[in-house]
Amino acid sequence: MNRRTDTTKQALVTELLSLSGTVMLLYAAKDEQHNHAVVLREFLRNIAKEGFG
Repeated sequence: MNRRTDTTKQALVTELLSLSGTVMLLYAAKDEQHNHAVVLREFLRNIAKEGFG
């Protein structure tokens, strides 16, 4: 990834983590266990625990 992509991704993660309340992740897949929202949820949980970078 290039520096611009990293900066954009970091800004998005920072904004998501600064939100108060609940973040709702939506998906259209029929499989509730294997979809993009599950992957994003795990990523955000890891970022919240360990920080970005």
